[in-house]
Amino acid sequence: MTTDLLLPLGASGRNLPLLFLLAKATIILLAALGVTFAMQRASAGARHLVWLVALGTLLLVPALTAWAPLRVAILPRTALVADAVAPAPAPAEAGERKTALVADAPSSRAALPTSHGRWTAMDIELPAALAPVPPRAVIAHSIEELRGASTLTLLLALWAAVGLAIVTSLAWSALAVSRIIRQSRALDDASWRTPLYEVADRLGLDAPPRLLRSEYAKMPFACGLLQPTIVLPAECDEWTLDRRRAVLLHELAHVRRHDLVGHTLGRLACAVYWFHPLVWTAAKRLRAESERACDDLALACGTRATDYAEHLLDIVTSVRRGERTPSIALAMARRREFE
Repeated sequence: MTTDLLLPLGASGRNLPLLFLLAKATIILLAALGVTFAMQRASAGARHLVWLVALGTLLLVPALTAWAPLRVAILPRTALVADAVAPAPAPAEAGERKTALVADAPSSRAALPTSHGRWTAMDIELPAALAPVPPRAVIAHSIEELRGASTLTLLLALWAAVGLAIVTSLAWSALAVSRIIRQSRALDDASWRTPLYEVADRLGLDAPPRLLRSEYAKMPFACGLLQPTIVLPAECDEWTLDRRRAVLLHELAHVRRHDLVGHTLGRLACAVYWFHPLVWTAAKRLRAESERACDDLALACGTRATDYAEHLLDIVTSVRRGERTPSIALAMARRREFE
């Protein structure tokens, strides 16, 4: 089943599962694109949910295809009944039937018994399935099979290499985030605990996440699937109380919405379907809608839109070009996405 999914296009009819898989993925993504386009007036959280379901379905399609039960060919019921009902032929009838079959088959040389018990040579024609195959045809068929296998191996190696490179990049990013967390210090003084508990209470969080300060972070970001953590840059020491609340509102909104799960899901979908441009578009839309949903949630908590936008603008413009947050984490904003 897995081999059939990876056969190159045009190699044989066995590549149909691959075509079906790509068609299903494309249909799912186009459907999500159409639904979100029709939901322009809906909330960003609703559009984010559509993209999240679409990317999750993409990861389930190959698993469901691989785990599908094997199809076993069964003889038609009519054939079984006919074989069971038909009586065994008598010896004389069997001889007549054999003679009739020989008479109907045209022309290849064979020796057959005559009615006098002697053998005579007759020309009969064997069926095409039983006809001898020329050696050149056998060799040509073997060469075609080898070509198909080599092309399959090449495509499989290419898919695995690119997918492994993306997964390795995610693992390296996770290690970078872990290193930043280990080298950070906790912000547990009253000037940070007060706004943290206040914002967590506004958003309905049972327990606030860890709050850390890092010399290596250039942009506030949220991380940690099992233990949510918010990491702030060293410049946070100079922030006003309003800016601290604005940043905490945005980052705690990610924690409340569990956006880190969707962000990781999108990255894994890109690793599996790296060759499909619509998957990258879907992952980008997923992230953009999650940012808009967090902004909507922050404004719904009473923050003035102009002040909130000003705080984000000052933070984004203070980050120099080339300084990036690890891709596995959810940065507060990115230069190219800030509009």
